[in-house]
Amino acid sequence: DSIMFITEKGQAFTINAYEVGTNLAGRHINNLLSSKKEDDKIAKIIPINFDTNAELTLITQQGMVKRGKVQDYKTASVYKAGIRIMKIAPDDKIYEAHITTSNNDLMFFKSDNTVSRTDIENFNIKKGRVTTGVTGTKLTSQLVGVVSIDKSDEKGMVATITDNGLIKLSYVGEYRQTSRN
Repeated sequence: DSIMFITEKGQAFTINAYEVGTNLAGRHINNLLSSKKEDDKIAKIIPINFDTNAELTLITQQGMVKRGKVQDYKTASVYKAGIRIMKIAPDDKIYEAHITTSNNDLMFFKSDNTVSRTDIENFNIKKGRVTTGVTGTKLTSQLVGVVSIDKSDEKGMVATITDNGLIKLSYVGEYRQTSRN
């Protein structure tokens, strides 16, 4: 299996899992990704299998969403310098990345205690790697979390935690589906 490192500025690096090693002291990430720019922080680390029919779904801090076939990003494992995977606005950055299928919904959690649940099929699969996304949700406040859920699992649970430490468990089915805007 492989591990994909996605940076805030839309760069992806892929290494084989065995390259990390099992050294108890660990290895610094810059030694694994020697060509990563120092000012470009890692936003997400995900295990990835390029032999599946899944999609890589990227979400930015400003609520933009981009879907692409996982196979389109296979070249990230060939180029040690990484590949560009998304055009990002200068005042935006990648916030989340998920491996999804057509059986998923995205849930956008915002700081004003609102949640948008949207079918992943509302976001077209983009042709080509370096494209911008589409608006995933209109942000009236800051985006604080995005999760990918199985849309057929209405009894699945979502845990939300406030800044004050209050926690609430609720069923996925309690959140109605909305359009992407």
